[in-house]
Amino acid sequence: MAGKGPPKIPTNILRLRGSKLAKKRTKEPLPASQRLTCPAWLDAEGKKVWRTLVKQLHAMGVVGSVDVFAVGRYCQLFVRWLEREQDIRDTGSRMAVMNETGDVIGYTLNPSVKIASDLADKLLRLEQHYGMTASSRASLSVAPEKKERAAQSGADKTRFFRQRA
Repeated sequence: MAGKGPPKIPTNILRLRGSKLAKKRTKEPLPASQRLTCPAWLDAEGKKVWRTLVKQLHAMGVVGSVDVFAVGRYCQLFVRWLEREQDIRDTGSRMAVMNETGDVIGYTLNPSVKIASDLADKLLRLEQHYGMTASSRASLSVAPEKKERAAQSGADKTRFFRQRA
């Protein structure tokens, strides 16, 4: 049975946000931060999405080796959503309802509209978990690169020595 309240935010995300709660959590298992390998069960289109997405998520530092299935599921859902959207563009959002003689008696919603909407909701939830929306990224603060940190901390020796003219 699930706990009460909203789901807990992973410690790594809390750390990126600069939250004090990240220091209190010491027992959370941390996944290895290695490059993710594309699952074999993804189709060709899903693998294209995978290659693009994993590069960006890895650069953001929000995925680990245990995220393979969740990211793979996202890629699969994304491809399905694209297919439904293409169907809507091709056939329209409404479908004609005909009687036995073939006369149009009304219109109904194309089933792809509902399917695309449901897929979009699922994609949005996954996007929010991985910082792929503007609002979820706004709450993250990524640590600067090593060179930037060294420059900010004054680690370069030029600040100690005078420049000769």
